[in-house]
Amino acid sequence: MANVFLSDAWFDASQKITESFGKIDLPEKLVGFILNLTVTGAPGGDKAIHFTEGRFGNGHHKNANTLLTLPYELCYKALLCNDTKEAMKGFLTRKIRVKGNMTEMLTLASIKSEGDLEALRVKVCEMTEPVTG
Repeated sequence: MANVFLSDAWFDASQKITESFGKIDLPEKLVGFILNLTVTGAPGGDKAIHFTEGRFGNGHHKNANTLLTLPYELCYKALLCNDTKEAMKGFLTRKIRVKGNMTEMLTLASIKSEGDLEALRVKVCEMTEPVTG
């Protein structure tokens, strides 16, 4: 069953999938990585979320040094679907706004999703209703 991206049901299903993977070997750059995001135009209104060590979480994280603000569809394409072209385009057209440590955005862009982390991303993608604009 497909879940609406960033809905409560999506976070619940994503958490269950993540737990089923157990401990995942993360790329070194992702260990301790915390990024807050404000996703605009999400169903039900703007959504505060965080991206921590390769996983999405509901609400902003108190230890994040950087906040990205970006549109819902771009968040889906760039972060969940790992579409680096859309991410770069969003940044260059100022659809992604960065407040705080810019190098964290560059770190995120440089991380290659592979192994268990990529398998987890694919599983979460499969249970997510596609976002089209």
